[in-house]
Amino acid sequence: RMQGEFRIEKGVLGNFDLTRALQSGGSQTTGRTIFNELTGQLLLDKGTLQISNVAIAAGAMNAGAALTIDGSGGLSGRVVAEVKTPTQSLRATLNLSGKVQDPVIRK
Repeated sequence: RMQGEFRIEKGVLGNFDLTRALQSGGSQTTGRTIFNELTGQLLLDKGTLQISNVAIAAGAMNAGAALTIDGSGGLSGRVVAEVKTPTQSLRATLNLSGKVQDPVIRK
């Protein structure tokens, strides 16, 4: 069993674009999420990785997430994301599934 905290500055989450997913209601998710900062907590226990208290800051988009990755790369979790513009604010809860290398995001 291992656990810890992490902080990553200026990075990219590949295979999905959280802002596009939020703006399209989950129907369009392809792309990349470029972020300023990503923080969270990790717990690895018996081959399962739990990532919790995730905070993503990416310009006008902010998100929180919790997810689990099983020993075969199966992904499950939730993302609560918000995009603020001068004229509106969009907020949604998106569900994560699929595999780490091919995540599926749905509203």
